[in-house]
Amino acid sequence: MKLNILSLAISSSLMISLCSHSVASAHLSDSTSKTGSLSSTWQAWVDSRAPDSDLMASDFSHSSQPVVTNFSYAGYRQSEQPLPTLNNAFSCSSGAAIDPATGYTIFNVTEYGAIPNDGKSDKAAVHDAITVAEKAIQKGSVKGVVLLFPAGRFRMNEASDMAKIDPDSKESLASQSITVTESNFILRGCGSETELYMDQPHLPMDPKKLYSIPRLFSLGEGSREKIGAITQPVKGGTSMQLQVSETKGIQQGDWIEIFAKVTNPDRIQEQMGPYRVEPSMKKLKQGLELREIHQITAINGKTLTLAAPVQVDIHPEDTWTLYRSERTEEIGVEDLAFRGNWKEKFKHHKSAIHDSGWGFVTIRKSANSWVKNVTFTDFNQGLQLTDTVNSTVMDISFHGNPGHLSLQFQRSFNNLSMNVRDEANTWHSPGFSHFSSSNVHLNTWYSSTSSPDLHAAQPRINMFDRMTGGWIYGRWGGATVNQPNHLEGLVFWNPENTAVAYSSDEPYEFMRPSAFGRMIMPVVVGIHGNPVHFASQQDYYQYINRKEPQLYKDALPDEPQAYVESNGQPVLPGSLFLAQLEYRLGALPNWLKDL
Repeated sequence: MKLNILSLAISSSLMISLCSHSVASAHLSDSTSKTGSLSSTWQAWVDSRAPDSDLMASDFSHSSQPVVTNFSYAGYRQSEQPLPTLNNAFSCSSGAAIDPATGYTIFNVTEYGAIPNDGKSDKAAVHDAITVAEKAIQKGSVKGVVLLFPAGRFRMNEASDMAKIDPDSKESLASQSITVTESNFILRGCGSETELYMDQPHLPMDPKKLYSIPRLFSLGEGSREKIGAITQPVKGGTSMQLQVSETKGIQQGDWIEIFAKVTNPDRIQEQMGPYRVEPSMKKLKQGLELREIHQITAINGKTLTLAAPVQVDIHPEDTWTLYRSERTEEIGVEDLAFRGNWKEKFKHHKSAIHDSGWGFVTIRKSANSWVKNVTFTDFNQGLQLTDTVNSTVMDISFHGNPGHLSLQFQRSFNNLSMNVRDEANTWHSPGFSHFSSSNVHLNTWYSSTSSPDLHAAQPRINMFDRMTGGWIYGRWGGATVNQPNHLEGLVFWNPENTAVAYSSDEPYEFMRPSAFGRMIMPVVVGIHGNPVHFASQQDYYQYINRKEPQLYKDALPDEPQAYVESNGQPVLPGSLFLAQLEYRLGALPNWLKDL
């Protein structure tokens, strides 16, 4: 990789020269004083790179300055390509059978019985259209499918639909979702003129589980097969290769999962920074679950070369398992308006209906998929990417009556959201949960009365990049047994704070003296907007030492509960994700230059 001038995605007026991985100041313009100083965290990341590589040098020795993860592999096709673009005129207006931009066959739902604006349910017709389209994919008679919803309101869940559901039948309850299980399948509307309306809520699969209500659309399907074990150690961030015991059954281009449940207390403690695992953290005490999803680019003997760096430290004694992972790919949702009939005043965990009755879209077990130009209104579960890799959510927004959750990456790896606005003041704004890692939310806006959602169950290594919104307690999510809310590796880059917990004079606590709320030493760089200062580790020690005096031999220091740089002033580069991507590729892709 040869680097001459790196714009760092800041502005056309500011260029920073990188030479032999040292940053020169000769190209800093007068805008520096307005936009901030060059970040020492960024400089440490650059200094840690191996020669002619975006990987960390294997012999790099850590200093007191944290070295953040390389997030640049997040997103659809690792953000090296723009999202697929359909031909608007042909797909929405002309009635053409093939979209010329993609070669996908257009299946118009109105040709299968869906009639917009007639006040009747279109759900069965949409099911029929998908069945026919998926059979065409299975036969190989089409390259891919565009399921087209023309302009108008399509009623997707009426009382007549719910009358067919047997609440005592798991199969019947599961049928509430409209499913897509084939790759190369796009759900597309004609922008705000196409509305998919959900009048009635779905019923829970298990009445005891408030989160068990199926979404309106469940997109994607997959399975996995055990292949072997990882036999050699890897230092996270330094390598794109794995030494494995077996390669039979896998080939170039396949997706794999690597997984270990770590029970070694010292290894678990590494994820806790200066803090100790507490008795209430029951799931973590049972084991640290580490999982990543990768694509194979080459196989040489027992050596696998991957498309992205291994982010986690691998110790073979932790019994790392290698799986071949079947996934749907190239699933898209775009140019649609989803609207529900959620009108009640939301109360968190009041009932299954409050928590997830009007849930719209989940993408699961997928790769290289996307959601773009979509709005969600009057819902309580908007969009969730579960067990998904290298996918992008872009230019979406949430509106209407406040509900439960807007956007979440769950059990997912290397995904990206960009330009997301949560104007519905949902209880949980965009965030991460359940073993997710290496995901990025870029340019997220949410209410000043909310906070970033960190939903516990061992998420690690994720980033909020240039987010705007509040830092309010009580919205982080996550049961006590699943804490911490986030393990080490969380990054907040140039966040704009629009409200703090109670007052600007009160220190903000990432480690809360209560039953809920634990974030392990996040990296907070360039926080600005309303003033905020951070509580110290010593403050938390004084609380926990009264409650669990056996945990700590020595007192924690009077240092912040985060690695904090430039509190009160944004830094350069303006976006860490874009700067890292430009560093890796040598130039920022054209489709990202306006961000």
